[in-house]
Amino acid sequence: ISRLSGLPIANASLYDGATALVEAVNMAAGSTGRNKLVISAGVHPHWRETVRTFAQGTGHQLVIAPLVNGITDWAAVDTSGAAAIVATYPNYLGFLEDLSVPKSLAMENEALFIVCGDPVAAGVLKTAGQWGADIYVGEGQPFGTALSFGGPYLGLFACTEAQIRRLPGRLVGETVDTEGRRAFVTTLRAREQDIRREKATSNVCTNQTLMAVTAAIQLSYLGTQGLREVATRCAQGARYAYDQIVALDGVTPISNQPFFRDFAVSTALPADVVLERLVAEGFLGGLSANSLAGTVDSSLIDPTHTLLISVTEKRTKLEIDTYVAALAKAVK
Repeated sequence: ISRLSGLPIANASLYDGATALVEAVNMAAGSTGRNKLVISAGVHPHWRETVRTFAQGTGHQLVIAPLVNGITDWAAVDTSGAAAIVATYPNYLGFLEDLSVPKSLAMENEALFIVCGDPVAAGVLKTAGQWGADIYVGEGQPFGTALSFGGPYLGLFACTEAQIRRLPGRLVGETVDTEGRRAFVTTLRAREQDIRREKATSNVCTNQTLMAVTAAIQLSYLGTQGLREVATRCAQGARYAYDQIVALDGVTPISNQPFFRDFAVSTALPADVVLERLVAEGFLGGLSANSLAGTVDSSLIDPTHTLLISVTEKRTKLEIDTYVAALAKAVK
């Protein structure tokens, strides 16, 4: 995870990506002594809602930077006095944003820069560390965990050495035993709840270990080259599907921004209607943006007519062609 995030310190994982983000913003607030959080609307709505829920108890002030044509408009919000600037790569519409802008804002305001990243994308794209992130959070579900109706999943968390003493969750270090053999131990335990009680840096004290072990096995099996191949198949499959889909009558592109494996298109019919027709053809055809609470400003992108589609490494060319043929009928 340290290699995928491009950051030197990674914990033993957390519950899921959303709770990892909560821990990250709490960490930033504790580190800076501020309570203002500036978060891109490109961060998945469910993750933002999780942060908002926790903020009701912590007193954090949430400022959401809106999307314009699928890309975060950082100039639309006041970032002064922020504890954290939270960006995502790619965003939940699938688009890849230039993170040098939020990084610069974080530096100007002496805020921590948090990147929510797709860990599979790190196989071919820049890592959070290469973008200058102080903290990385991600969802590890793609590494061998079934969808399972939403969980249990795997929260990924990594940070710079400067933030190590505020790191939530278990931290494992390498040492040697009395006989000089390689050994692993939990370290910097004084951060944790069972020792510091109310002064602990975090109240989280466990994770979904089975999912963490599964991910470790999957990544060990793939290796660096294998992960690159998985990421490449995702990107190529998504581009192939996108080019065919936007050529259909009744479908138009939302933005010309690059994407990785997820993308959004606009449908002439309501997306929910299109999806119902696809189910009748045997396809779970994607998601309607309207089904996600607090998705985007409807004056910028109409969520009712926005269809979110994802293409993973498991999808073959024949499957994509068959899906596109079904979609061609469903959008009319």
